[in-house]
Amino acid sequence: MHFSSAAESLAASKNPLYLLRDELNHDGRAVIDLVRGNVNEHGIVFPPEVLSAILQDAAKSARVYQPDSFGQTPAREAVCAYYNGLIPANQLVITPGTSVSYWYCFKLLAEPGDEILTPQPSYPLFDYIAKLCGVNLRHYRLREDRDWTIDLNHLEDQITTKTRAIVLISPHNPTGMVAGDSDLRALAEIATRHRLPIISDEVFSEFLFGMESLPRPASTNAPLVFTLNGFSKMFALPGMKIGWIGLSGDPGLVAKSLSAMELISDTFSARKRDSAICGAANLPTGTEVLVGLQEVD
Repeated sequence: MHFSSAAESLAASKNPLYLLRDELNHDGRAVIDLVRGNVNEHGIVFPPEVLSAILQDAAKSARVYQPDSFGQTPAREAVCAYYNGLIPANQLVITPGTSVSYWYCFKLLAEPGDEILTPQPSYPLFDYIAKLCGVNLRHYRLREDRDWTIDLNHLEDQITTKTRAIVLISPHNPTGMVAGDSDLRALAEIATRHRLPIISDEVFSEFLFGMESLPRPASTNAPLVFTLNGFSKMFALPGMKIGWIGLSGDPGLVAKSLSAMELISDTFSARKRDSAICGAANLPTGTEVLVGLQEVD
């Protein structure tokens, strides 16, 4: 039986570090796992009684399914308020978690064989998403001798004719580095010179120490920024996979990106299937179509 090259490459053995952890756990040894990112396992949980009330109210409001390619308007307005209007509600896309947000961005920006710049050190999420998308990763250094700040010269040296985006993780996992305003302005200048979008991963934005607010690439003059965040880390709800992508920058680039992003997101909703059925039957798009297997000749 044939499997794709992606399937073959993803079927790798477990990381040796995790193999050792499993062995120690099996032997009954006490292990403090500093690699695990699940905040619930470290005693940080969303108040269950508050969550229960929220879910009950939401279930009543959502009893009639009304799909929207970009996500429900009240949700996008709430995210917009979180950014104090920095990213308008009509430039936000609700997604099934930040990992899927990355997949959306990679598919939007890169063809198979193209390159995405990511920081080093980092974590292996990008490797798997890149393999699924058929894109290659190049890495730019974070300087350990300078509190893990971005090596901007090295970053620019890594840009090739195949580079399609720069990934920024701030606050950074695993170093905790937070990119400052000056670094973000310099990064925006590099992105402008090379006409590259910035994918800004801000999932740890609520884990700030000694800072009142997070410097954001969306506040710079970068030509195009995709701001990624979600519920998982923000509300200590790792099992509730709700994320978003905020688009900002040049209005023309934002509009083009939103148009393509709508199709990408819509592909996974019922609306797209209804539109296809309406087109095949020569019916107006938006017509409610009810099909029963017993009614089809």
